[in-house]
Amino acid sequence: MMNRMPPYVECPMHPPQNIISIVYNSLDSDHDQMEVSPIDMSTNQNDDSLPMGKPAPSVPTFACLVYLSQDVSGASIARVANLGNLQATGASPRDAMMRVCREFKERVRTAHSAGETIEWIDPPMEPKPGEQIRSIPVHL
Repeated sequence: MMNRMPPYVECPMHPPQNIISIVYNSLDSDHDQMEVSPIDMSTNQNDDSLPMGKPAPSVPTFACLVYLSQDVSGASIARVANLGNLQATGASPRDAMMRVCREFKERVRTAHSAGETIEWIDPPMEPKPGEQIRSIPVHL
């Protein structure tokens, strides 16, 4: 039975002109055969090839610099160091970061879509003693 190798992945930056297709014919363990033949990729007519559609639009990504700490009751506090007046509290560090990132994303998305200048704090605020630092990429 003839089996083909898995389909290759085309790179849109460097499209191949000629690729070798390898077909493996396994009759039994004593009589394995391999057939090699070129494929013309300039026409992209290979049935196993991936479609060459339009590239996906770029998504704006912003760094949310978060400082984590705990209050006296044990609740987690996350405050954003590079965008003012953003802080959230949660039962766990993950919960607090999720809440503050949601607010960060909404504020940045609103300003970005309106074409307004985002009021970054540059350089970011300094961490307080005992705060852990997290940098979280936020996609709009």
